Amino acid sequence: MAARRTRHNWCTWVQAADQWFIAYASLPHLQPGVPFWCAGHAVELYLKAAVVKGTGDQKKAMSFRHDISDLWKECRKLDPSFLPAYDLRDSILTRDILLLRAPSRMQDLSPDDLQHFFDNEPLYIVAKLQGDLKYFPLHMHSRPDSPGVLVEAWPNMFWLKFVKSLRQYLEFPPPGTRDFIRHLLERDLQCVPDDTIAYLHQLYE
Repeated sequence: MAARRTRHNWCTWVQAADQWFIAYASLPHLQPGVPFWCAGHAVELYLKAAVVKGTGDQKKAMSFRHDISDLWKECRKLDPSFLPAYDLRDSILTRDILLLRAPSRMQDLSPDDLQHFFDNEPLYIVAKLQGDLKYFPLHMHSRPDSPGVLVEAWPNMFWLKFVKSLRQYLEFPPPGTRDFIRHLLERDLQCVPDDTIAYLHQLYE
């Protein structure tokens, strides 16, 4: 019974994350702060699902609040092999992520770190700023005196590959568990944009 209850708990976290990823996939024409916040919230919940699956402790997962960077470190602590291609680097996180594309800022990073930032820029943005993204383009609490540039190309294939990797790592869905994204794709919903459906379909290819 305990094992079944633990599985249910972490699966529920994934299902909640999936709902936010659907929301992200449905927002191609808004200011970038809103889609970024939805994608970041999905990432936050997927990582919390990994913590719940690894520890069986929902309160521990919730204690991280919106801190994706610390959540990532916890996932790596629980499993050192956790998504190595995306592993967040402190040498990048300590910088001003929203200004890091400025040529003068790029010079501060090693070529390897710079390439890792370019490859994983959306993840670094939410890892550093998720608690503040809902305010963009207003001044953010964590950087009230600094303007920032936030560009979101939609559809962003990075999020698709990242979420696919996370769900595969979690081995979701286990038998008998509802997959809300697949359920959405299997329904005949006229209100869902065709580009949203096409984007989400790629999770299963």
